[in-house]
Parts: sequence; C-alpha cells; structure tokens
Amino acid sequence: MLKLSHLALPLTLRYLCNTKLRGISSNAHQPSFQSLSLVARNQLEAINVRYQSIIDVSRLTPSVLGTLAGLPSRDFIVYPSFLSTEEQKILLKSSLAKLGGKRRRRQRTSGTIAPEYLVCPNYTWADIFGADADYNFEEGHFDGVIRDYREMTVSSWSNASPPELSRILLRLYELIDPCSVLSDPGLTTPSNIQTHILHLASTGVILPHVDNIEASGSVIAGISLGDTRILRLSQSTTNSEGTSFDVLLESGSVYIQRDSVRYKWKHEIPNIAEFQGHKVGGGQRISIMLRDKYGSSL
Repeated sequence: MLKLSHLALPLTLRYLCNTKLRGISSNAHQPSFQSLSLVARNQLEAINVRYQSIIDVSRLTPSVLGTLAGLPSRDFIVYPSFLSTEEQKILLKSSLAKLGGKRRRRQRTSGTIAPEYLVCPNYTWADIFGADADYNFEEGHFDGVIRDYREMTVSSWSNASPPELSRILLRLYELIDPCSVLSDPGLTTPSNIQTHILHLASTGVILPHVDNIEASGSVIAGISLGDTRILRLSQSTTNSEGTSFDVLLESGSVYIQRDSVRYKWKHEIPNIAEFQGHKVGGGQRISIMLRDKYGSSL
C-alpha cells in the first residue's frame, strides 16, 4: 500500500505538498496549474512567490524574465496534482508491466535505497518499483542524452489493464489535443499522439537537450510517477546559469511545454538536485511522455 507522510515537514515543503493558494489545488479531479509566464511576471514585479511556486525562476536575469513574462500562458504550464494517488498507482503498474516488469533472480540483492532527504515524501514507491537490480537498465542512450534507463513507445496498452486505465489516459490525451481526441479511444493511442514510457533507475539522468524537432510536433506533456525530481530548463543558445530555471516534478504532476519553450529551451532531469534549499531525487521514476505528431496543427 502507498503510504502517506507529511510529518515534520518544514513550512515551505508543507506548502509545496498541500497548498491551495494562487491556483494550486490538492483535488486531482479539479486540476489547476501554474504558468511560467505568470511566475516570471510576479518575479519581475518583486512579488515574493519563490516559496509559493513549483517553478523557481529566481536565477533568471530581468531580460530573460521579461521575455518569459510575455509568452502565452500555455507555452509552459504545470499541473502539480493532476493524478490522484490511485490513478498514479494504476498508471505506474501498467507502465512497468508494459516495459516487461521485474526480472527473476534466485536471491534478491539489495538495491539503492531512496535517500531520506527527498522533498515531499508523500508516497513510498519501493513496494511497486523494487530495487534497481530487479531490472535490466541500459547504461546509455544512442544519442548520449539518457543514462541508466529503460524505454519504449506505446501504440496500445494491454487488454488485461485495469478498467480505469482508459479513463486516466483520456484525461491525459486531452491535455495535448482536446478537440481531436476520440470520446473514448480505449487502450489504443490516438493517431495524432505519440506515447513514450521512460523508466529511470535511481542513478538515472536525462542530460540537457531539445527533443528532435522532426520526430514530433510542437507540444510535449510529461507525466511524473515515482521519485520527485527537478526539471531544469535552459536557453538552448547559452549555458549561462542566469538563463535556467527549475520545476519541481512530484509524482502525479504533469507539465506541458509548447512552441517557443519546446523549441528554444533545453530540458534535463538531474539525478539529485536542490530545490529552494532542499535536496531532491535519487530514486526510481517513470516519465510518460505524450507528444503531438510532426506536422499536426495544434
């Protein structure tokens, strides 16, 4: 069973875990979101939002903040609590089953234990994930961007999946293209959407990159399951620290990047990073990436 734990959390972390202020709701079925453009605007106007946002733009220069503040709000948004605990569990188990599950061994060896300093330790995922040694992780991706991972493209999910899975998937597909998704696509990925599962080991990382611009369209949605990690975005034309910002990706959250943020900003997921003074990461996670297909007109 997934365990809940909010004990002894600092005020800042309790806020990030449980806040309902400024458009954030803990109700997964009435999801609200934070937009990058609004957070940048608040930073420029010296509104103290650093500890009220899961998007930390405090390192950005005023020039970059001004550019981001002028973007359409939909270019980068985060739904902090899009999926309920039960929905996360269903989607995570279905993803692991699709990837092939755990390998069998005669004797269980000890795997990497998630560190105690994880931000917002709402859930214990070890009962579902198991140890790193339970899986055959790839050491490196063909393009050198991903390390210690498993992945696959999904055209359809197993017919043995829980009946709730199709409803969960429909909610996610509608984030990409609410106008073109069938009322009930079932367990088959809609023809205008690509679905990709990425399983990172506790040592896994995704290095800075822009997704292949000819492999998919202008919209990317990332669903986080398992370990809390940081999503770091930096301008693709420079490596200056003053042109990067961090996003807290807790399990059950969904982020969407479109247009200029999709094409002009590199994204990465470090293994362990710091968010507002607290270390984050070091455990297994699954990202389900949804993309519109190249050439579509969303």
